[in-house]
Amino acid sequence: MLKNSAQLRASIAAAVALASLAGCSANSAAPGDQKKELTVATHAARNSRAEAVSEYFYKEVERRTDGRLTFRVTAPDSLCPPAEVAECTRDGRADVGLSIAEYAPQVFPTATVMGIPFVTQDEAALRMAFHQVNREHEGAKALWEERNLRPLVHWSPGRINIGTLKEISRPADLDGQRIRTAGPYLEAALATLGASNVSVTASETYEAVERGLADGTAFGLEGALDFRMTELLPHWTDVGIGHYSTFGMWMNGDVYDGLSDADRKVVEEVALELSTPGAVDVFMTKAAERCEEALANKDIESLSKWDDATVADWKTEIGQTLIERWTSDAETAGLKDAKGYFEAYTAALAEFADPVHADPFAECYQRAKS
Repeated sequence: MLKNSAQLRASIAAAVALASLAGCSANSAAPGDQKKELTVATHAARNSRAEAVSEYFYKEVERRTDGRLTFRVTAPDSLCPPAEVAECTRDGRADVGLSIAEYAPQVFPTATVMGIPFVTQDEAALRMAFHQVNREHEGAKALWEERNLRPLVHWSPGRINIGTLKEISRPADLDGQRIRTAGPYLEAALATLGASNVSVTASETYEAVERGLADGTAFGLEGALDFRMTELLPHWTDVGIGHYSTFGMWMNGDVYDGLSDADRKVVEEVALELSTPGAVDVFMTKAAERCEEALANKDIESLSKWDDATVADWKTEIGQTLIERWTSDAETAGLKDAKGYFEAYTAALAEFADPVHADPFAECYQRAKS
């Protein structure tokens, strides 16, 4: 992992070098000659980590560019629906987009790798692994260019929890349940237990449960709070799958290339800072606040986590099948050398494993027992 400031500075320097190469058309522009207001289409809920992360990005970029770059952040889900934020950013209706990458898997096969069950429980490592591999793997770099998008920051909305009317204590308890899920690989994993998928966006989930179309839903714990799902579903269980989805921030490729060298440098610096395992203040502080909110929530009757022994047979049954499926899907979506990308991603997860910073959401379950 990035153990000291020298390594961090070296990584920033590498990111800046990539930025300069990517934007040769703007190299002659003087930093003071350009002032841009960038329009943002966002799916970040109020008071969420997604809002905190993105606000940090906007404010730091504005500060470090001396106001040359500013951001006009539209209300959540107003400029573009969550599932269309990627297309809005690609076609220029928005300059910057923030949404769940799995809403557009055909656009983001490099991000859907995070949806493979049982790959990682480490959110900090996930952030840095994604940042590094998407800037180094040739197939990934080519795909981002083809999509006319520049990746900024990607992070997990949390490890998967399933909210239900009755408490679930083992995988067999999900048999016959209709569960709103996020992403095809989580859906496939739950299907092995006899659960069926209800395909709606996060914003539509409350109504789906309220109307009896879904028996439960799969969310990160923060998402359960953001979308008021605890009002309908009192039992929340971390089922051991780990991280299952990703929030992403992207910039329109043409807009990115049109920035001056100095401004691209700032964008890359801030994006890297938010991706490092040590980005504690932005990620962990907000997560700790949301944990306290969950523990104080009177609608939640139980908050629990399955141990490794409980999910061992389920994990064994899934084995490599969903990794193989993702590899095939990613190749079909245009990612060349998807197998190599997966290997680089998992190697980076190990490289950036973060034993220092405890996940506040993980601590929630321990505290809920006491």
